Amino acid sequence: METHPFSPFFPDDAKVLILGTFPSLDHRGFYYTSPKNLMWPIFEKIFNKTLSCGVNWDICAIKNLCEQKGIALCDVGLIIGRKNGSSSDKNLIYAQELDLKKMLSEYLPKCTMVLCTGEDVYKHVSKQFGVNKQDSFVMTINNREVTFVEAYSTSGRNNPIFQKVLDDYHTKLSSAGVVIP
Repeated sequence: METHPFSPFFPDDAKVLILGTFPSLDHRGFYYTSPKNLMWPIFEKIFNKTLSCGVNWDICAIKNLCEQKGIALCDVGLIIGRKNGSSSDKNLIYAQELDLKKMLSEYLPKCTMVLCTGEDVYKHVSKQFGVNKQDSFVMTINNREVTFVEAYSTSGRNNPIFQKVLDDYHTKLSSAGVVIP
């Protein structure tokens, strides 16, 4: 069993939570820092910012951008097992999951959108809230509406459809009120 290797990233004024499954085996100490993951290349394109430092991601630059844009980062898995030692979401066995409603109530009081990074995350979230699979759903948490949406996975396996994934994130972040240049 593995315990999540780092803390959630919750800027004070976060209006969007990007929710993943669990870090891949080759992460570099922060969310989506696997060399194959598409999240930060997508953010570089959307926000016209350089987030890399040589061959690695500049975690300080990533955190600063997310703070400026009101974007929180967290994963649904707190303790997991891996079938066959794989990083694939389909091979994760969840021993303990994040209590999303509690987290949104206590730590993200301004969050109005949870952007689920792929089908597996969205299934776990839908199950927690007792919602059947659909494109999106809205829940009222502490007298505010929170929209839950499924986005494309930023796994490297989606590299062949990079532009489609980029457009999806651009559209969803814009609709949540994230200022994009």
